[in-house]
Amino acid sequence: MSRTDLSAPAPPHGGGGVHPPEPDGQRPVRPAGPSTKWAALVLGIVGVIFVGGLILLGIEPNQAPTSAPTSITTAPGAPLRAEVSSSLLRPMVQGGQPPADILRALALPAGSTVVPHSLKDHGVELYDYSLGLTVPASQSQVVAFFKDQLRADGWTQMSSGHVYRGSGIEVLGQHASVTGTIWQLGIVVDPTRPATTSGPTRAFVTPYTVELYVQSLTD
Repeated sequence: MSRTDLSAPAPPHGGGGVHPPEPDGQRPVRPAGPSTKWAALVLGIVGVIFVGGLILLGIEPNQAPTSAPTSITTAPGAPLRAEVSSSLLRPMVQGGQPPADILRALALPAGSTVVPHSLKDHGVELYDYSLGLTVPASQSQVVAFFKDQLRADGWTQMSSGHVYRGSGIEVLGQHASVTGTIWQLGIVVDPTRPATTSGPTRAFVTPYTVELYVQSLTD
């Protein structure tokens, strides 16, 4: 019978028709097409690559990335309120240094602002940068704040004194990082001076400089 033979009986209606039984009891052969095994294999490979990428980035699966802290506890007895330093000290971050745990341990007095174009690379050791800031507070308040706050945030080897041949007061500290490095901190607080901008809240400011450098690798 020809393909165009219109006299062939039409299949009965309902559900796409009833297929006649195959000769000799054989089941219909499955049409050729893409195998679901290959699709599953491809999805498995993609999953392994994705998880491996998360591990390389230091992110465990099913774990959200740790966000930067938005607040910090002020040390008891500190004359000024503490604030997180990560945004203010962002210009000091060079080549992924200082480590995040060091920046988290370094709080600044609230109201501090960065002095434009004050970032300085001292070119010593693996890392040695400083940044100038100002805060509307007295020199004695700023010095007392850093003494109390740094000690409360885990800095050791604390000391302070007048800068040689200068009128500033320097506060020193040391902090070990989880990366295996030891970081030295030097904060020079200069004498209070009149503010360059008018306003009752900024009638005077105290300039200070934050310097961080890596000392050595821990044993």
